[in-house]
Amino acid sequence: MTNPYATQLGDSDPLHVVATTPQRLEQLSALLGEDGMQQSVAPGKWTAREILCHLADCEVAFAFRLRQTLAENFHVMQPFDQDRWASAYAAYEAPEALSVFSALR
Repeated sequence: MTNPYATQLGDSDPLHVVATTPQRLEQLSALLGEDGMQQSVAPGKWTAREILCHLADCEVAFAFRLRQTLAENFHVMQPFDQDRWASAYAAYEAPEALSVFSALR
């Protein structure tokens, strides 16, 4: 099975990308500023802040899944409904989401 995300890496070292993503997200957030974080690229699409919240949620889920996989024999991964999780994103600010992502990463 091939990694569907491998093409996004190009020539970049995957471990370097994983290690530097929190800093890159911080740079992009600063570049966008508070107003830019509230904008989306098209109607009906998530804002930059909501995308950052989603990335934080994914880190939470992936970290837990990794721990389960390492601790349990024959573990079965459980999916999560990203849209239901996203329904709470209005309560979160970008800096908090970035902190969660960075701490888990």
